[in-house]
Amino acid sequence: MPLQSQDSPLGAFLKALCEEKINCILIGAMAAIEQGAPLMTVDYGF
Repeated sequence: MPLQSQDSPLGAFLKALCEEKINCILIGAMAAIEQGAPLMTVDYGF
């Protein structure tokens, strides 16, 4: 389950992927943010 709040766009997106059983790997700064790092970015790498 995503650590990000499901109310956030990233949390909702990751929840939707999980519900559809779509396996993916989130990389880069967004992966660090998902784990709680205090970074700012707007790009996603899968």
